[in-house]
Amino acid sequence: MVSVFGYLFVAGSMLFLVELMLLGEKPSYAVTLATVYPISYLMNVHFVFHTKDTRRIRWGYIGYLAANYALTNALFWTLSSFNIHYLISSILAMAILVPARFLAQSFLVFTHKP
Repeated sequence: MVSVFGYLFVAGSMLFLVELMLLGEKPSYAVTLATVYPISYLMNVHFVFHTKDTRRIRWGYIGYLAANYALTNALFWTLSSFNIHYLISSILAMAILVPARFLAQSFLVFTHKP
């Protein structure tokens, strides 16, 4: 459910920023990710991993986000360089990294359950 929300949020934000606000595709994607990640964190803490928000989890998530942000943006830029539509590129970039994201969150960030 969190992933579905993320995909819908990314698609909606990209349409809004690119088509209505006339912001470029790559800056729009970076802004969209920066917006969706805090929301995703809260949803993951409460609905996916059923844990409490702690300083250790927050710092672990920030480290995870830095790596994921770089990978997702690099993949988006790569897909865009092949002239793949920005909406398809953004969804593909996120979807391709879902297994790695879930594993990183499970084993590196949300390691302790209450």
